[in-house]
Amino acid sequence: MNEQIKKILNLVAERKITAEQADKLIDALKIKKKIKKLRIIIQEDEGKPILNIRVPLALAKFISKLIPENSIENAQIGKVKLDLLKFDWQEIFEAANFEDTGELFYMETDDEGKKIIIKILLE
Repeated sequence: MNEQIKKILNLVAERKITAEQADKLIDALKIKKKIKKLRIIIQEDEGKPILNIRVPLALAKFISKLIPENSIENAQIGKVKLDLLKFDWQEIFEAANFEDTGELFYMETDDEGKKIIIKILLE
């Protein structure tokens, strides 16, 4: 049993909260766990990440619809040029619907002699 749920049940046993309050707290814990996050990591030569962001999956889906396709053709992070059109975001989002966690996308590419690694994870 989850430690947080045990604590809630102990609060009920100690009569610090009611069973109804405990039920609401447990439901809130379940909802919190259902929120999937998309993590995007971009790094050079397996070193420290240039980009390491984590956003709720629903927000990532929403933002992806707001970005015009032609605006990302020449995307760049620092000195690293990215061809983001290689990403099939719809395919990534569909995979996220069927996975609980794990790697959804992995790509290695060369940029002027530097190995660039791009990972998209579901957490």
